[in-house]
Amino acid sequence: MKSIIVFLILGISFLSSTAQEIAYSKPGHHDLLFGGRYDIIGKLNDNFLVYKDIRSKHLISIYDNEMKLKEDVNLKFIPSNVISVEFVNCFDRVDVIYQFQKRNVFYCMAAAIDGDGTIIQEPIQLDTSHIKFLADLKLYHVSSSEDRSKIMVYKIDKGDFYTGNGLFRFTTLLFTESLELIHKSQIQSFFETEKDLFSDFLVDNDGNFVFAKGTKLETTDLFEHLVLVTKGPTENTFNIHTLDLSGNLLDGVDLKIDNLNKNYLINSLYYKKRNGYKEGPYTAIWSEIGDSLLAKNFFSFASTSSLNYFYLRNVILTKDGGFIVAAEDLGIQGHYLFPWPENFIFSSARYVFSSIRFLSSSFYKNVVILYFDNKAHLKWSNEIIKSQTGRIPSFAVINTGNSLHFLFNEIERQTEIMKEQTLSSDGDLSNKTPLSNLDLNYQLEIRGKQVSSTETIFPCVFKGYICFAKLKY
Repeated sequence: MKSIIVFLILGISFLSSTAQEIAYSKPGHHDLLFGGRYDIIGKLNDNFLVYKDIRSKHLISIYDNEMKLKEDVNLKFIPSNVISVEFVNCFDRVDVIYQFQKRNVFYCMAAAIDGDGTIIQEPIQLDTSHIKFLADLKLYHVSSSEDRSKIMVYKIDKGDFYTGNGLFRFTTLLFTESLELIHKSQIQSFFETEKDLFSDFLVDNDGNFVFAKGTKLETTDLFEHLVLVTKGPTENTFNIHTLDLSGNLLDGVDLKIDNLNKNYLINSLYYKKRNGYKEGPYTAIWSEIGDSLLAKNFFSFASTSSLNYFYLRNVILTKDGGFIVAAEDLGIQGHYLFPWPENFIFSSARYVFSSIRFLSSSFYKNVVILYFDNKAHLKWSNEIIKSQTGRIPSFAVINTGNSLHFLFNEIERQTEIMKEQTLSSDGDLSNKTPLSNLDLNYQLEIRGKQVSSTETIFPCVFKGYICFAKLKY
């Protein structure tokens, strides 16, 4: 029997047949397809902000509600030798966190701008590190809480380089949204550089630093041991919570923070033995308030071999403490390097400390959708039938409050067309249909960013130029 779900992002009710509105920006002369790097920052004061790194010029493009360019703002405070620039949209301001190296000192700096790109906080120094080599990889990483009240800047050193002991050493700096330091800690861990893999590193609304750590089974990327690691806002030690896997092996982990219900959710797909089939999903719910395991479940499907090429893609929280899991079939043809999991692409911290797995696939097929209640019980499932080639990510999920919209590109008459299927709050899927009001002169890329309960910004390609489209439900 299907349960009614209320999604975390609350919005006005929409019918799946409601036409979408799409507005496209016009490309500027500098917006060549391979001419720079782009980052969708979000919506601020009815403006849409996009960062562009073009030939060492750091621009914030300000678009209006119709995606017409209002202004390109040059962030002149960012130095030419910058290694990375990250943005935290705090709803009434954007914190700009960047890092660079000068001689043997690595600097982590921050400034703030408003919705018009105007500097409202001049650059300040967040932290420095002394190093003995020239680095081209970022040293500091950034995570922000869901309500943007907390910003965590952290650094993870490989201990074998500094001390020869092969253990990771953590430095964490917790800030308010206005970049006031709450607490700094330095922790020597017992995590081994050769054996351990990590989930995303997250911070909750209370300022707790949270991540999951798995210990690899020999030379595989399967986890035979798993712990949840937490650190309070002003603590200087890690709290280690061992999660009993009952002899099962996990294929990576996805960690989510449920701030509304004060829980941490861990999801994976699992094997019973090393050379066996994937049995089904593993889920665990840890209570922040009770500091204890609320629920765990190893769910086994009847036909386990059918899951062998499925990989976890998305976990979407529901207001009642439940969650929706989406896993995708990657097929069995072709070859490419695939980082696990998909959000690994956007998380440089995991890119440094997790491995890249070689998979035999360049096809993206069906998506299985599973709903679990707040006791980790599977309540219903559904499936999106699709066939795609060659892109990561292969689909996007837009949450409009009462439904989830799954968007993906498929070839139709030798043209890529973005299609959607809508998952209702009771688990029903609509028919697969192309998006309304598409302009086929623009090729929409799936790497979009939802900027409000009804609006998502997608990059798109127009005659060899990068531009942006706003999709509104």
